[in-house]
Amino acid sequence: MMSRKIWLSPQAAATWDSLPPRLREKARAALELLTAGPVHGVPLVGPLSPFYLYALEPDLDVIYRPGEWLEILALRWQGTSLGHGAGEDKVVGLVLAAGPAEYQGLPLPLAPLHGQPLITGVTRTLQAAGVNEIIVVLGYAAETVKAKADLSGTEVVVNPHYRNGLATSLRCGLRLAQDASAVLVALADRPFIAPSSVERLLLRYRESRPPVVLPLYQQQAGHPVVFDSSLLPALQKVRRGGREVVRRYRHQVAAVPVDDEGVVREIQGVSPCHPR
Repeated sequence: MMSRKIWLSPQAAATWDSLPPRLREKARAALELLTAGPVHGVPLVGPLSPFYLYALEPDLDVIYRPGEWLEILALRWQGTSLGHGAGEDKVVGLVLAAGPAEYQGLPLPLAPLHGQPLITGVTRTLQAAGVNEIIVVLGYAAETVKAKADLSGTEVVVNPHYRNGLATSLRCGLRLAQDASAVLVALADRPFIAPSSVERLLLRYRESRPPVVLPLYQQQAGHPVVFDSSLLPALQKVRRGGREVVRRYRHQVAAVPVDDEGVVREIQGVSPCHPR
């Protein structure tokens, strides 16, 4: 279909087939250009071999990784919804980034990582994996974060009670996800997750809709975590966080082994803040 050395993920291939002729020709020309000499777009947070986002026009993006083969992880087109396409379940991403923490004097969501604010990288990772609806919960220094971070393509909500713990941010975000089939809960202090790991969690959820899906790296449970909508009432009642629900339903958890340390790796050098 394409010129040499191009690999399309199943999601990218499905989106390719749904593109109208005009956009398909533009995508074909862009992929051939990237094959001849990859033009690095905006880097996405990931492991040692990061993915990049290349915008063809306002409603069509390519998420790819250059190398011997040009790996196309996703084609994002507004005419399709990779997060909940025809016949698929609607999985909403929920990024919790409200806590009072700083990194080298900056609010944690603005910590520089791969040339961009940490929170921007986290949301783009989810978008690259096919999560089109993303809710970002801010709290500490929310106005500063909104002014300085690119959160395009997401819905931002501010948790006025962020000082009372992560559970308040979880409830704040869940109020906007009541029509979801599932929520994928991600934490701002876990910015090293690869898009491919998120994609595997989504695929596993859609196989049989287990109550909980989480990644497993070297027998250690990590993030993000997918919760079926049947557990939303339980999530809204937690005292500390989603792990309470994971423990309660531990015999129904679907663990997905991944070769991605990012699912358990936290950003280092974070200091708590105690705003008055």
